[in-house]
Amino acid sequence: MSHLLPQQAVTGALVIGELSLDGKVRHTRGVLPMAAMARRAGFHQIFVPECDAPEAALVPDLEVIPVTSLEALYFHLSGQTLIPPHPPTSPEAEIGATSPDFQEIKGQEHVKRALEVAAASSLT
Repeated sequence: MSHLLPQQAVTGALVIGELSLDGKVRHTRGVLPMAAMARRAGFHQIFVPECDAPEAALVPDLEVIPVTSLEALYFHLSGQTLIPPHPPTSPEAEIGATSPDFQEIKGQEHVKRALEVAAASSLT
């Protein structure tokens, strides 16, 4: 039994993700710009960690395949168990899905303070 994948299984596709020691595919930062770059570079399909699929699906004309593990990716590419693509996501659906948090902003203390003062003054 051959464990090699046919070349056409990955032609025109980009694979993004962090592989953990147990074979699971973990979250990767910067999926949206990587997906946009992939589309501009002519890729038509992208494999991303399952949790990052909604973000990658914001890029139009790019088929996003959510992957949970290396095993699942192998079974998909070998045609044994296909992973359905993530449906395209509209930017409007993603706005408000998560709200920004100042804890995520490193540095820029004077800018954060100015925003806090501006927000507090609008309440009065």
